[in-house]
Amino acid sequence: MKNAVIGNNKQKANLIVLGAVPRLLYLLQQETSSTELKTECAVVLGSLAMGTENNVKSLLDCHIIPALLQGLLSPDLKFIEACLRCLRTIFTSPVTPEELLYTDATVIPHLMALLSRSRYTQEYICQIFS
Repeated sequence: MKNAVIGNNKQKANLIVLGAVPRLLYLLQQETSSTELKTECAVVLGSLAMGTENNVKSLLDCHIIPALLQGLLSPDLKFIEACLRCLRTIFTSPVTPEELLYTDATVIPHLMALLSRSRYTQEYICQIFS
């Protein structure tokens, strides 16, 4: 799925229409899913978010932000980075209401705590804040 959507807006739209987003979010949030699977789901969701503004709206309608924010609680750095990369893509879209970042008072302090994890966490979090 990942290889089919990267760089192909038509395939991204097709996957969204076919209902892949709820399934990806389901796998992303399952405790029984491996960290590798969760990371791949976050990567595919991030690729879908890099498509059109309608793609981002569809992702927001599926409540992607709470699922990705929950992923930031993982101890796995690669998974955290994939969630942050996806969040960055969503929050840099003009269709995303920025107040979605502030609905939970614990999010900003947690993002601040993640800044020192890697250069990628620093980059993605700074882009989310901007």
